[in-house]
Amino acid sequence: MTRRRALVSVSDKAGVAEFAKRLTGLGWQVLSTGGTARLLAEAGVAVAEVETATGHPEMMEGRVKTLHPAIHAGVLARRDVPADMAALKAHGYAPIDLVAVNLYPFRETVADPRATIETAMDSLDVGGPAMLRAAAKNHRHVWIVTDPSDYETVAAALAGETVSAVPGAETPCAFRCRLAAKAFALSSAYDRAAADFLAGRRARDDSDLAAAPPAPPAPPAPPADVSRSGARDDSDLAAALRGAHVGAAENQSSARHWAVAEGRAYAARALEAAPAPDRSSPRAPNAAEPAPSGAAQTGVPRPLRYGENPGQTASFLPQGDGGPAGLAALQQLQGKALSYNNFLDLDGALRALAPFAFCPRPAVAVVKHTSPCGLAAAETLAQAFARARRTDPVSAFGSVVAANRPVDAATAAELASMFVECVVAPSYSPAALEALAHKKSLRLLAFPGAGEAAGQGPHSSEPADAAWWRETGGAARAAARFLARAAEHPEGEERRSVYGGALVQSAAPLPFYLGAGAGAGGPAARDSAGCGSASGSRAWRVVTRRKPSEAEADDLAFAWAVVAGVKSNAVVLVRDGTTVGVGGGLASRVDAARLAVRKARETREEDRLAGVCMASDAFLPFRDGLDEAAEAGVGAVVQPGGSVRDQEVVDAADEHGIAMVFTGQRLFRH
Repeated sequence: MTRRRALVSVSDKAGVAEFAKRLTGLGWQVLSTGGTARLLAEAGVAVAEVETATGHPEMMEGRVKTLHPAIHAGVLARRDVPADMAALKAHGYAPIDLVAVNLYPFRETVADPRATIETAMDSLDVGGPAMLRAAAKNHRHVWIVTDPSDYETVAAALAGETVSAVPGAETPCAFRCRLAAKAFALSSAYDRAAADFLAGRRARDDSDLAAAPPAPPAPPAPPADVSRSGARDDSDLAAALRGAHVGAAENQSSARHWAVAEGRAYAARALEAAPAPDRSSPRAPNAAEPAPSGAAQTGVPRPLRYGENPGQTASFLPQGDGGPAGLAALQQLQGKALSYNNFLDLDGALRALAPFAFCPRPAVAVVKHTSPCGLAAAETLAQAFARARRTDPVSAFGSVVAANRPVDAATAAELASMFVECVVAPSYSPAALEALAHKKSLRLLAFPGAGEAAGQGPHSSEPADAAWWRETGGAARAAARFLARAAEHPEGEERRSVYGGALVQSAAPLPFYLGAGAGAGGPAARDSAGCGSASGSRAWRVVTRRKPSEAEADDLAFAWAVVAGVKSNAVVLVRDGTTVGVGGGLASRVDAARLAVRKARETREEDRLAGVCMASDAFLPFRDGLDEAAEAGVGAVVQPGGSVRDQEVVDAADEHGIAMVFTGQRLFRH
């Protein structure tokens, strides 16, 4: 029996010596290159250099090692196609039955702001992806292993030619397909990171490229082999590929995971060491040009390091038919790769701030575990952030911050004073980027520029007749419209998997906060509730003897917009366009009210919160929640109404002298 051969050449050498020992113990011959070969030899593994198979030494300082017909023919030969095997024999080549490869650390190289084109390209793997793709293409006959966490399972499968111990893999073919899917996902992400880095370099001058002497013309390529003999319609393959995005995400090593957003971040950092382009435009420059239409909705997953918890696999699957949309359109300018929880919190942050997309003042949302723990609007963005953070400074630690205006130096100084996971905003001033550059782990994300993403056309809730909006430039309008659609999923509906199926619903309409006296007619356009500063407020009605004052009406509209983003049961306390207490995610509405009051008292010396307005995302089923609010000093309340005990609650409000407004719209968020 011909001795089986494995080609092992890895950048991440974790566990590779043990894996190679298992292979040789099973009678396999191990071929290797460079540093991997030296490590295996030092570990006592009988290893043969690749040049013993190719008959050609490494050249160009290792740039050419495995790019040889002896390697690729051995990997690509179909064992059940006699012509392939005859061709191998005729040229004196032998099959290669396993390829264990991972790629040069391109990510780490371009993360260094001093990285140049030369250093980046030197760290870009060529032979590795070629072998990886060849083995994955021929996975019916060749094992492809890119993840050290698969070494043990593969070795066990080789020992018994079974994968019965592999959860969910019923046959060896299904297991091989899953490994191949992971390999192609790795290759795709690696190529995209390189493409984004090089696209980003176009923002610099091209002198380094122009100075290079022209390369001699390449000889014409041989005709491509278009043969499709031996193709299979394998049910195992179909079954495996149905879960390909799960399998692809199983790669737990951060050195081998690249997402599109990461590539943009690396490019931006690499640009920091060069003469920077003009950053005074409304949007901080992104390293990469806009993705071509369809690039973000191909359904190809972006592998993430792990899921909500370590041990869970995860990936991000962009969606949308009109170009990059939503989170897929954000441009990462700095920081580590986005995690699964980062994506969730960014979605929650944009959703929480979306009702303030058309607010005439700067607004900031501070979000933790997808729910806002503070939100404020003020004359400056720095003031808005400081007020939002004050709502719950403990929860603000490790939060995600969203802003509806470009981040300036003053706001950046506030952000730099605490630990924040992510910041997402329309853009960043050069001074802001400089102030935050030392926080290497902080992820800075910018909205897409005008025309670079879906969802930037006119919005039905934008204040078309407001003077400030008419004076707003095109880039700022595009940013506001992008933010306004944060709760409108690209496919126009929300989907959630449940045990045995999926739930689908239309996106909930948002109550947009348009500012005091906003609307076509200003204050004169207010309805009987006196609340004209929230879209849809004309359906509101005052149900108590006392009507809200003008200041209360504005705060009620603000609170109603905030509570739309808080997890149910949700109660929000607001004063002067700032949350003073947020209670959310609780099973009892009265407990949500108590939590909001407690949070307000923790950060303010006053025991009685005079002049505070309250919003509840669903009707108050009993008067107890209202009594809690009244004791704290709440003066006005907005809630949907609709309970069989509405009159009891209204009577309690009248007892306390509280103004109450019914909106007729429930805002549950589970």
